Amino acid sequence: MDEIQNELQLIANDIKTAVQEVIVSNGLVDTGLLRDTIDVKVGNDLNLEIFAQNYFIFLDEGTRRGIKAYNLTEQIEQHPLYISAVQKLEGIFTQYILKKLGLQ
Repeated sequence: MDEIQNELQLIANDIKTAVQEVIVSNGLVDTGLLRDTIDVKVGNDLNLEIFAQNYFIFLDEGTRRGIKAYNLTEQIEQHPLYISAVQKLEGIFTQYILKKLGLQ
């Protein structure tokens, strides 16, 4: 299980980098706070959790009061590091399931 945990942490780091790069590419780094507070954690139950400042969602979706929508989530999902991370996740969990079923 530790091996999977370590692999997931590497994937989490790639996801974190992808999110940070999207934030920077949109010029959303006035103080660096949004970029620097992004974190991706691997839970004991092998879940990946992404943490961001609360105003990430306002920048992502925009507001009726004048914050334009940057569609950050869509941009992150198209980032090469994110795409690679998802592919690695699929591979890890496929191997894990096959191993649990005794098929590998």
